[in-house]
Amino acid sequence: MTLRLRLKGWQAVGRPSNPVKIQTLTLLRQAGKKSGRRVWRDMSKRLESHKSQMSNVNVSKVSTLTKEGDVILIPGKVLGSGIIDHKIHIGAFAFSGVAIEKIRRADGEPLSVQAFIQKYINHKGLIILG
Repeated sequence: MTLRLRLKGWQAVGRPSNPVKIQTLTLLRQAGKKSGRRVWRDMSKRLESHKSQMSNVNVSKVSTLTKEGDVILIPGKVLGSGIIDHKIHIGAFAFSGVAIEKIRRADGEPLSVQAFIQKYINHKGLIILG
């Protein structure tokens, strides 16, 4: 049994307290066991980090580093700065409203990590950005 102490909003134990994040981490670990692919375990380790260490990636960076039809996973948040000019399938822990609009305008597909896992669990050529 682990003892949790709360001191002014900080946890003494290094576990996430966000229920959505906990559920996402569980799904990532299960996907890793089910598919036998290390990419899901790698993603869960990246998401376990503190919020201040999570990746924030702008749409412009995604656009520059990818090509038409790429399947991308981001262990953090996608922000709306920049322009995207090609169709991509992108999964992330969070999206800004502007980023969702820009991805959809380019006929792309923004997905939560949970939906991304269900759709692309055995996809080869998956790219992790961030």
